Amino acid sequence: MVEDVIHQHAEQLKRWEEKQKEILQELIENQQKIRQQNALYYNEKEEERIIDRYYEHIDHQTDGKLLFQAYHDLMKRTHIRRIPYFLSKDYYLYTWVDLQPDGTVKSIYSGKKKDPRTIILQDYEIIQKRYEQFVQLVKKAKKSELDFNQKL
Repeated sequence: MVEDVIHQHAEQLKRWEEKQKEILQELIENQQKIRQQNALYYNEKEEERIIDRYYEHIDHQTDGKLLFQAYHDLMKRTHIRRIPYFLSKDYYLYTWVDLQPDGTVKSIYSGKKKDPRTIILQDYEIIQKRYEQFVQLVKKAKKSELDFNQKL
C-alpha cells in the first residue's frame, strides 16, 4: 500500500515534468506574441467594452450589502470553472495573465519583476524536494511500523 502511494506520487511528478516543457514553450510563445503585438497585451478600448458588458446589470448606486451580493452573484454565475491555484499559476498566470509587456512577471506584493521561466522551474524544484521529503517520511514510518511489529 505504501509503495502504491509512492508510485502514484512518482507518476504525478513525472507527468508534471513532461507538462513543464509544454508550459515553458507556451510561455516563450506568449512572450513573443506580446513583443510582436503590444495591443495583444493590453487594448484599452477593448478592456472598457468588456468591463461595461460584464457589469451592465449591476446597479453601482446600490448600498454596500446589496452591491456586495450583486458582485458575489455575478462572480458565482460567470466563473464556472474554478481552477486550483497550483494549476492556474503554471498554466495561466505565469504563462499569460501575469506577464508584463517586457515578458516578466511582476509581484503584486513587492513590485519586483522576475523571469517567469525561473519561477516555473523553482516551483518544480520545490515539488521535487517535497516529494523526496515525502518518500523519506514514508520510509521512516514504514521502518517504525516494522520495528513496532517486531517488538510485539
